[in-house]
Amino acid sequence: MKKIKKLLSNNLKTITAFIIGGIIFGGTTAVVAAVIAANQVTYTPPSGVSANNVQTAIDELYTRSSKWVNPNDMGTPQYYAFGRYKGWCSSTDTDCNSYADFPTTATTPPSGLNVYAAKYADGQYGVCIKRNGKEHCFRGTNYIAEAKHVQEVFSDISCKVGSSGVICYASDFICDVGSDGFVLCHDRGAGSDCRVNLDGSVRCS
Repeated sequence: MKKIKKLLSNNLKTITAFIIGGIIFGGTTAVVAAVIAANQVTYTPPSGVSANNVQTAIDELYTRSSKWVNPNDMGTPQYYAFGRYKGWCSSTDTDCNSYADFPTTATTPPSGLNVYAAKYADGQYGVCIKRNGKEHCFRGTNYIAEAKHVQEVFSDISCKVGSSGVICYASDFICDVGSDGFVLCHDRGAGSDCRVNLDGSVRCS
């Protein structure tokens, strides 16, 4: 009888650990399975996103946010300089959708202007400036990358970085790239500007 009690006592910790371990690892397995199953969850993408499941959408958006896109790698963009147009409007945003889409198919930047809007081959919109002989474009749906990009373009002055975005001042331009998708560049010499608004619409004046 004493031997049986001793045997049970010696193995009680092992038995208990086995039961607890089964619960923990069983729970972990369930969590991992839920994460893996994300690639099986259907996803209806907005304009410009090709993913049709949650996992692929996350991967695609992460990749986009990690680097700014060179316009030369985006196919031939369309350029515009005046008026207000709709961009990636929500189907429920009647105000934004009341505007026409960009009305021309100009594939060269507007002559004599240093700030203008661009519509890329993937349907996304941005604001472009000509500075120091080069074109620089900032897209409204790519904040993490464009925040770094605008600071590189304005490296000769200090940019103010805050929770709502980055704004850079120089003698020739002011550019504001917001974390919410807003982008504005103002040509201080000409008094003209272009912006991508929060509703996705685009305006140049």
